[in-house]
Amino acid sequence: MELKKPYTLDEQIKKLKDHGVVISDDAFSRKVLQKVSYYRFSGYMLQYRLSTDSHEMIKGICFGDFIAGIRIYCGFRVITCNMCQTGPQRSCI
Repeated sequence: MELKKPYTLDEQIKKLKDHGVVISDDAFSRKVLQKVSYYRFSGYMLQYRLSTDSHEMIKGICFGDFIAGIRIYCGFRVITCNMCQTGPQRSCI
């Protein structure tokens, strides 16, 4: 079984743009994708797809919209872990 070759950061940004995501700052997007990874990031994109069988996003959706979702999720995770006194003690972005 042949494994897929991983996308470079520039290829990941192009792929996001091809799917309709508005990216105004490629350098910032590159930094985020370096830290989060495209595949983890794409999980936050699912709710913004036009349909479940399409990779196209809702018109006008911005890279920053996904960042907001990730920050909210990470905030909840930190709060929950701190309440249980386990796991991460800070946010992931």
